[in-house]
Amino acid sequence: MMVLPLLPALSTSIGAANARPLPASALALAVASTVQHHAGLVVAVAGDEQQAYRLEAELRFFLGSSSEASEWPVVHLQDTETLPFDPFSPHQEILSERLAALHRLPDTHRGVLIVTADALLQRLPPVAWLQGRTFFLKQGQKLDALALRERLMAAGYSAVSQVQSQGEFALRGSLLDLFPMGSPEAFRLDFFDDEIESIKRFDPDTQRSQGTVPEVRLLPAREFPTDREGIETFRRNYREYFPGDLTRSRIYAEVTKALMPGGIEAYLPLFFPERATAVLADYLPRDSLWLALEDLDAKLAADWQQIDERRDRYDGNLERPLMQAADVFLTPAQAAEQLARFPLQRVGVGVDDTAPVSVLLGGGEEIKALLTSSPPPRGEGLGEGAVVLATAGSLHAATPSPRLAELGTDIGQSPVSQTPSP
Repeated sequence: MMVLPLLPALSTSIGAANARPLPASALALAVASTVQHHAGLVVAVAGDEQQAYRLEAELRFFLGSSSEASEWPVVHLQDTETLPFDPFSPHQEILSERLAALHRLPDTHRGVLIVTADALLQRLPPVAWLQGRTFFLKQGQKLDALALRERLMAAGYSAVSQVQSQGEFALRGSLLDLFPMGSPEAFRLDFFDDEIESIKRFDPDTQRSQGTVPEVRLLPAREFPTDREGIETFRRNYREYFPGDLTRSRIYAEVTKALMPGGIEAYLPLFFPERATAVLADYLPRDSLWLALEDLDAKLAADWQQIDERRDRYDGNLERPLMQAADVFLTPAQAAEQLARFPLQRVGVGVDDTAPVSVLLGGGEEIKALLTSSPPPRGEGLGEGAVVLATAGSLHAATPSPRLAELGTDIGQSPVSQTPSP
């Protein structure tokens, strides 16, 4: 894998008053360069999820990160794709990807994590809880199928007749079909008495089993505990937080029955003792680096305004009383404290700076006018005042094209040629 040249860091401030963003692909190249040269995890904070998905695809190209075993893995902590205080929950597939990303973060010491700015305002489950609720099923393991069923139910998995998506399982005689959270594949466990005789991949669409695997990792089905202890903790915290008549609260009644209503994520702190939660920085290893791709001050302020406005819109429903916004999310001031735990750099170009690469759509006269009207740029390894001229065709040529040579002569410069790599 080719190592990219280190591009200069342009700003270490959160604000962007003195910077302008790079074009999309140049931005990904700058992030990839930083990832390769930083001795730790780089956390790229995108402005929105659309930018995050595009950046993920481009970074996988630049870094060659097609698997978790890559030298520079690319991890994307997806947005929940729900708005604050929405009365419905994120899609199960999104929860699965989020749990997988959070679980691997503490052990990801190189590479890049892609998040959006609003991830800095989210409260997350404690790191120790998520790590402690992860378990493995191995071929040859002694385990009662009915006991495993109860454990899956306590972890928030749904018992179904036919497995289709993450967080579901189906027990039929000695066969247990299971689609673990955080896994792109479903598995079929074949029991012989109380022993797991085999574990095979299977396709949920065709329901046909495929190759065998030695073990399966299981993550909890949600970002909070749904077992008996977790429900009792919720009930106790709920009564303290919302004193009064509980008979009108649909949220309290459904959770008491171990049913998780839509939008239950807005009550995540109540599932943990003393409402103790974590923030994103708690999951990051040492030597991590924040890399801001947008104006974080403005993004965090806009996200908090939306949180505040949506709480006011949904407040007043006695069946679904809402927690205070600052108890469910972090304030921008708390997000700034989180950012202060690791160094922060900003990717962009200073307002008064010249971009390292300029694209000019035009012919020779336009290029000549540009080069004669401003000081020629200096390139690393080139003499002062050197100019590099290139066209798409010339990128594959060992010598400059005649037209580029002519332009160089006209402006008093000598074109630089480079022999292409084999």
